[in-house]
Amino acid sequence: MVVRLDLNVRKRFQEIESDPANLHVEYPRHAVSTIGVKSPRFANCNGVVLLASGAVGLSHYCLDTSSPEDYLYSLISEVHQLRGDENLSAVLLGGDPDHLLQNKNILEKEGIPIIGQYCDGWRKDDQLPPAATVLRPTKGYKRLVATVSTQEVLMYGRHTGYLRLTPIKN
Repeated sequence: MVVRLDLNVRKRFQEIESDPANLHVEYPRHAVSTIGVKSPRFANCNGVVLLASGAVGLSHYCLDTSSPEDYLYSLISEVHQLRGDENLSAVLLGGDPDHLLQNKNILEKEGIPIIGQYCDGWRKDDQLPPAATVLRPTKGYKRLVATVSTQEVLMYGRHTGYLRLTPIKN
């Protein structure tokens, strides 16, 4: 589920992204935080956000750097170590749709519900055209933020604007 929203999402994204307490997850890596996470420049790579009460985990890999079987099971284990065996939910971000499908299959096998996702189909060998030559690009770099306190996962891309990838909680 992807919901395009207004300036409130932009404001919230910028608040989370600029908060120095949120863990910056560099490519290629994954990490778990009890506050929040952020990662820039997803291209053909994929991200998985795992949400738990009191913790959030984020991966940022492409298939050239690690297999989903390696990093995703490690991320799941690290979230469980921090928060116990409580229920997790996941949000997927892609790039490469084949990589996204592999992540999705692992999460389904582990019984982790996927509550949001976005994929623009940017494959490994795709090149972005110069920005001035494309009126409405369909692919592009994506930035992602997630926070523990409100269980929000938000994304920004020049081609998408600001998006909320998690359902709005009442």
